[in-house]
Parts: sequence; C-alpha cells; structure tokens
Amino acid sequence: MNYARTFRDNPQGEALYTYGTTAFAEIFSVSGCLPINNFRLGQADDPASISGDAYNRVLLKKRKGCYACPIQCKRRIALKDTQYDIKGRYGGLEYETIAALGTNLNIVDLKAIAKGNEICNRYCLDTISAGMTIAFACECFEAGIINTQDTDGLELRFGDSDLMLRLLPMIAQRQGFGDVLAEGSARLAQRWEVTDISANLTVKGQEIPMHDPRVKVGVNLEIVI
Repeated sequence: MNYARTFRDNPQGEALYTYGTTAFAEIFSVSGCLPINNFRLGQADDPASISGDAYNRVLLKKRKGCYACPIQCKRRIALKDTQYDIKGRYGGLEYETIAALGTNLNIVDLKAIAKGNEICNRYCLDTISAGMTIAFACECFEAGIINTQDTDGLELRFGDSDLMLRLLPMIAQRQGFGDVLAEGSARLAQRWEVTDISANLTVKGQEIPMHDPRVKVGVNLEIVI
C-alpha cells in the first residue's frame, strides 16, 4: 500500500498518471523520431496539436488502470460534437495509434484520430497495421506506382483525415479498394512489384511499430532465425 501511495511522488510516475503514453508524440517529434508521411520525416510542424496536454483537453474524460496499479494510465475518452461522435466504450487511443492513424498519415487532428481508433476497435483491426498499410498505399500513389484505376477512383494523399476514416471500414468489410488494402503492406508490395523500395516498411511480413529506427537504434535490429 505504501508503494501505491508514494509512486506518484516520482516525477515519472506522476507524468505517467497525467499523460499515459500520449505525451510521447510531442517528445518524439522534438527528438526527430516521430513517424510522419510513412517515416519520411521525423518532426511534426505543430507537435502541440497532438500533445498529451491537447489530448487531455480535447478527449480525456476519465483515468482507469489495471487492478491495483497506482498509475491509472489508461485513457477513457468520449466526444460528441458537430463532426464526430466518439463513444467511450471503444477505449482511449494510445501513442502507437496517435502515430499510426495520425502523424504517419500527416493527420494531426486528435478528434479524427480518435474516431479512427474507434473504427479499428469496433472491427478488431490493428491500428498499427491499418495505418501503415494506408501510409504505404499513399506513398505508392504519390510515386505513381498505383493510380486511380487501381484505387477505384480514390485519391490517396497524406493529410486527408476523411480518406483515413473512409478506408478503415472498407478494409474491415473488404469492400472495393479496401479489399486490396486488407492484405497488408507486405502482400501489397509483392502485388505492386515494389518489395525492394524504401516505402515497404515491413519486417517478416509485419508492419513496423511507431519508433523510427534511425533515432531509436535499438529497434533497428532484425533477428534472423
């Protein structure tokens, strides 16, 4: 009990209680390892818009945590405004989702990212794989590897939150171009014959997490068995 009472006396413990993992987006941007535009960049133009303080101000409703945990770092969110109706039962987004459905797609609207998180949780989609697959497709589109004939007329551009929110249900239900994206980045790279380009950010067929290995060198190790 004494441990639980005093844990937040440590500044790191208090920070985890206040922000959970949501502070990492701004911190990583300052250090240059926040994924942006399919890892082509590492710093956001306006990191404050996706900061832990912005998250708490815009989305946070309640803190929860695992049994007997003194930190209570889990975020409970809800939002009802003119654009988004975000239901709390689908859980609060954490750093990986803020980056995968947000900054790596050049989207810095926390409300839109939270709605994307809700859609993924509703359909049991992994937010990292979903966001990275969309980012890979956007880069291939911008490079001219695929075009609107391949995407059912969709213009795949970074920074388009409406596109992200439209594609996620299509992926889950395998509708239209979403049926193609549902295969994931590694299979798409084979399909589009671009397995050897830098945009294909997969390891052993799995999309990489939201930590730039050019800065966080510890995640740059691939174990080959």
